[in-house]
Amino acid sequence: MNKSLEKNLSFGIKKIFTRDRSTSIVRTLEKIATKTGIYDFDIFNIPDKQHVLAYNHGFKLFGKVADAYVLGPGAKRPVIGLFYPKLLENPLYKLFLESWGGVPTNKLKCLQNYIHNGEIIMIAPSGPEHMPNPRGELGAAWIAKNFQMPIIPTVITQGEGYVSVKPKKEIHVPRDSTKKDLRNITNDIMEELR
Repeated sequence: MNKSLEKNLSFGIKKIFTRDRSTSIVRTLEKIATKTGIYDFDIFNIPDKQHVLAYNHGFKLFGKVADAYVLGPGAKRPVIGLFYPKLLENPLYKLFLESWGGVPTNKLKCLQNYIHNGEIIMIAPSGPEHMPNPRGELGAAWIAKNFQMPIIPTVITQGEGYVSVKPKKEIHVPRDSTKKDLRNITNDIMEELR
């Protein structure tokens, strides 16, 4: 993509599609769809506290994974989404994901730079949809351990005319957890998400 075009697009998207504005617009559209019976968005029950929101890839829009469109608007506080780094190589994806607070999963050690006001950290423990790890990746447990916030496994279910978001019981990860402990916690998370 032409650097000048990319710069102008980036400026426009960051001004127009801010996380707050985008979330507000999507949230309003989802509430209207639910009230009019077009589609039922049962998504507004995400706990209003800072946590690691570990989710399954459960919502598709036009055949593509669109979990951020139900998890971000379904939360009362801002959500930071962790995404597969290759998605951010596409300049358009990068602009939209960054405007929604997207962070590549290979930047977990820099996550503190993105956490400011009690945001929720959204991560799919199974990894990217196109190459899922059935055992689960340790990222959610690692974040919970290092930033001392609970994990709330959250199941997204989509069916004929509806999508629902159901948080499960909190999981706490002690600061002194070993890699083996993180594996066991990840196994528990994956079990909750099945």
